[in-house]
Amino acid sequence: MTEDTAQESHEADDEVTLADARPKDWMLEALARIYGGADGKSSLGLTIQSNGATISGMMITTEAFLTILGAQFKTAGTDALEPLLKRWAEDMAEFDATNEKLAEQGKNVPARQYIHMRDVRVFSGSATIELAIWRGTLADVTGWSLGISARD
Repeated sequence: MTEDTAQESHEADDEVTLADARPKDWMLEALARIYGGADGKSSLGLTIQSNGATISGMMITTEAFLTILGAQFKTAGTDALEPLLKRWAEDMAEFDATNEKLAEQGKNVPARQYIHMRDVRVFSGSATIELAIWRGTLADVTGWSLGISARD
């Protein structure tokens, strides 16, 4: 069976495999699940290592990330991206609803794939970059710690 037919078979039975459900770091994935899909108001100070950089900020929900991103688009005068933001929000809601349904049925729920942060500082070598928001894959995180790094 090729990778493509395995993917088609996976999509056909709409079942999440155990490999899909297992994150690289189950503890960080649990935090992302709590603070990435919570009430939209929760946030958590977090510092991670990813691809040789230290990234520090407040972990936020996907909804909060999209809200801030939308505000940035409006500030930049790019209202043309409004349909894209709407589509992302719809996709996210559909994903969350599907996961809730799987959990209710006692089936495996896929691990969260992304982490979202606000008020971010990225440290790479001697450079520091400040960002309003940041999105990265959980699979690329090699280490993490609670709290925000204030390295100057």
